[in-house]
Amino acid sequence: MLQLQSFDYQAGSLVPYKDLNYTIVETWIAHAAFLAKHRLKDMPLALKYAHALQEYTTAKDVPYWAKEMEIFIREDMNELETARLMIGGLIASGKITDPSELKFLNSRLLEIEARMKKAAKNKKR
Repeated sequence: MLQLQSFDYQAGSLVPYKDLNYTIVETWIAHAAFLAKHRLKDMPLALKYAHALQEYTTAKDVPYWAKEMEIFIREDMNELETARLMIGGLIASGKITDPSELKFLNSRLLEIEARMKKAAKNKKR
């Protein structure tokens, strides 16, 4: 579990919440999500941290992959409909302006839709 305390009491330095470098905090949350997924194999915990990143990040310099981590974890958890809706919503929102990132997200959207069709076909059998 990742916890923050209101002050950093190391070596006589006191840092109130308002003075914390939240870009570093966001980086550590992304790292925690990655570790939960790959090392701990705890997908619900990874999803919790990834959702927090997606929901609460405010810094402009947070990379796309960190903000999109929740989508990929949901896809890995086979929550394909949710992942599809999240990608579609992200594209429609206009928050993503990089052409390469848009191309990547569109290709992921097509892959998810193909997986959903395949699963629906297998279900009918």
